[in-house]
Amino acid sequence: IKDYVDYLNMQRDMYGKIKEKYPVYWLSEKQILIGKYNAWRELKKDELIELNQENMRKYEFEDRYYKIIIPTTTADILDEASQQEHCLASYVNTIRDGRTNVVFIRSQLNLEQSCLTVEIREGKIHQIKGRYNRRPTDDEMKFVDKWCKEKELEIAGM
Repeated sequence: IKDYVDYLNMQRDMYGKIKEKYPVYWLSEKQILIGKYNAWRELKKDELIELNQENMRKYEFEDRYYKIIIPTTTADILDEASQQEHCLASYVNTIRDGRTNVVFIRSQLNLEQSCLTVEIREGKIHQIKGRYNRRPTDDEMKFVDKWCKEKELEIAGM
């Protein structure tokens, strides 16, 4: 029961409410939440730290349907991780240290809602993931291909 109460308290601390009270696989969900919670606590320690993302401005791009968003704060990363339900929160320190970088791909219809998260290292795309680590759709990949061609990016063996 204590583990379950901890799970609920972590949600309340992070989100200001309980988002999922009775998950089917709550122990797995708790483990995922622990990673997010630890990243969130790191943010709370030093909310003003900006990510080492300024050099990513060169990758800004958009078309009629999608837009590349460059996150600049830890809060941006944690919001993306929360929306996507994947492990991005565990990358906060490596992004902050400049060992890797990320950009978000958003639909022009709703720039606040996450579509894809892209990891870029050494001028190459290493990961493109959607919600729950889904692969990009054909339309999303068309945008990625156009973006890569325009910005001279390579897609590493994904």
